[in-house]
This record gives sequence, structure tokens and C-alpha cells, in this order.
Amino acid sequence: MPLQPLAGRRALRRGRRPVCHHRPGRLRPLHPPSWPVGGGRGHGRAGVADALGFERFAIVGGSGGGPHALACAALLGGRVERVACQSSLAPLAEPARLAGPAQSGGRGLARAEWLAGMEPEIADELTWATDPSVPDPLLGAPATRVITVEHGWAPHLLHAGLNVHVLGEASFTLLDAAAGYWVSEQDVRVEAVHRVENCFTALAEHAVELRLTPSLWPYVDAVVAAKPEFSAIRLRNALPRVGL
Repeated sequence: MPLQPLAGRRALRRGRRPVCHHRPGRLRPLHPPSWPVGGGRGHGRAGVADALGFERFAIVGGSGGGPHALACAALLGGRVERVACQSSLAPLAEPARLAGPAQSGGRGLARAEWLAGMEPEIADELTWATDPSVPDPLLGAPATRVITVEHGWAPHLLHAGLNVHVLGEASFTLLDAAAGYWVSEQDVRVEAVHRVENCFTALAEHAVELRLTPSLWPYVDAVVAAKPEFSAIRLRNALPRVGL
């Protein structure tokens, strides 16, 4: 965030040397879509201080930079004398509250409250870090496989049938394990075709847990926060974030 000239002059009069820098790539047309707050030993702030010969320093973060300033103070210990946040971000609500309707009160803000007034293209980029030792309840299940479907797609599943084509496996190689892509550079013959008339029955036969939800976005945020390999190329078919 640019430092206002008046604030810079005041700092100089008090014997402080103000230095401003942006996160790498932030001002480019295609800036990085995400930037974890808690990693990277202060995300280069220590490197900036080292390059300038600052053994100890104070840090100010404005708006979305506030959590980065706090993370820097936490990670760099005694090197950070003071930390300040200007127009910074509010705490996010507890996970149990995220699944419910957005409302004021309690500990932290619901997502809709937190993002109120923010530009949509910025809001869509944001995810929240979680404690890796506390698994998100949305990701827990007794089944080894879970399929989550938005309510609007349920009627289509009730009436949809599928033709399952069985292909010879010999020439296939794994292209992308996260997305489940297998490819063959040779012609492959269809060995059999099985008709699935009821998708729900077929899922139950394979011990798949099926969940119906008004929105996929809490699941998306939980998966992103857990940092696994994942594919989300069909999310353009999901409903937009509303009230989450």
C-alpha cells in the first residue's frame, strides 16, 4: 500500500525510515490468485529488511495487508518492534457457524459480512487458512468416497441414466491423478456397455456417501484450506457464492 507523503515526513522527523513494498506480482495484470499469510517466514519482509540493513523494524499493514503484518510479527519474533493494522480484516467465524446463515454476533464474522462491499473479483480469490491439526467437519465422513451435489441437480440425478463404456486398460496411462485423467495414444475398442438406470442405487452399491447441499462453496473453501491436490474445473456450473 503506498505510504502517504505526510506520514512519511512525520516518520523521518522521528528518526524512522519508512519503506513500502508490494507483495511480489501484486501489481501485474495477472497477479498470483492466492498468497498464504502464515508461510514463507514473513513473505520476504525479512529479506527486505536484510537488504536495507534493518536488524529491527516496525511494520504496518493496510486492508488485506493487515494479516500479513501480524503474521510477520509472529514469525520474525524479536526483529519486529511494533505492528499496526490499518482498516484491516475482521476475524472469520468459527467453522460451525460458516455452514449456517450469515448473521451478526458471536465470535467473528460470517463470510457474507466479512466480504460486504468488496469487489467480486477480489472476494472470489479469498480463502481462509485453518489449523491443520483440526480437520474441517465438512471433509470428514465414514465413507471413503463422498459425492456432494447442489440441490438444484438432484432432480436431474433422479431421472438421468448413464451408459458406462468398458474399455481395454492395456494402453492407458495416468495423466493427472488429482483429476482422474487416463489417456491412450492408441485406438481403443469398447468391450462392453452397462446401463445405469438409477444413479442413487449405483452409488449406494459402491458405498459412496451422497450429500445434498445448497452451495458447494463451503466444501471448496475447506478443500483449498486443507491443501490437497484437487481439480475444480467444473465449478463454473455451480451456483455463485450467496450468503456464505
